[in-house]
Amino acid sequence: MKRMYEFACENGHLTERYVHFDQNIVQCDCGASAKRIISAPAIKLEGWSGSFPSAHGRFEQRHLDKLKAEQKANS
Repeated sequence: MKRMYEFACENGHLTERYVHFDQNIVQCDCGASAKRIISAPAIKLEGWSGSFPSAHGRFEQRHLDKLKAEQKANS
């Protein structure tokens, strides 16, 4: 299975190659051999707007509604 990996050569160049998962050495653009390195994934997390009620949020809202109703009934 082929995947995208990052490689670093002896001259300090970084390059990405689409290679088979067990291939650890490739030839760099400068001609030197490059070894596969572990690098951080390139992902972008975007912010979300709005609210996402969870089970706890629904419980809390029902509890507050119940307290308001009891306070209104007792006053």
